[in-house]
Amino acid sequence: YEQLFGFITSQYCSAFVSWEAINCVRKMSLVAIPLVATSSPITQSISNIFLFLAYAMIIIAFKPMASSFLNSIEVLNSCNIIVASFAAILFTVQYQNVYVLEGNSRDVVGYVLLVFISSIFLVSFRLIYVEFIRLYAIHQNSYLSKWLCVIIARVGGSIVLDKYLPI
Repeated sequence: YEQLFGFITSQYCSAFVSWEAINCVRKMSLVAIPLVATSSPITQSISNIFLFLAYAMIIIAFKPMASSFLNSIEVLNSCNIIVASFAAILFTVQYQNVYVLEGNSRDVVGYVLLVFISSIFLVSFRLIYVEFIRLYAIHQNSYLSKWLCVIIARVGGSIVLDKYLPI
């Protein structure tokens, strides 16, 4: 099992090895909202906000990832999607056929959202870098994963210095 599915399940705690199924349901929900549920952009954005708010709360409550950095990255990315969905609502809502945000206020809100989303991205990128360094320190190779080390051991000489034959 570890050799076949380790690349999928190795990022999760042992109690949450099937967490990828929850991620698949979340992703299918994202696709189903515009295709099945509604064609209204505002309703889609509100649905995304609720979906990712629930997902972030579940991540915070259960901490399914093996690393606290990965849990933090999931929560931060969910926050980014929530803010982007809220921005979609802000920029498309009209009151009496006039956009709620127009002119300078629209520009200021756009810049604030850009700075906020970029900040979260940079924090996430920093956490990814820290996790990469931690994994590199543990495994001492450029592949950084147990399942690939097992494949390297089984394949033998066909994998040399990061050049490998397709498996």
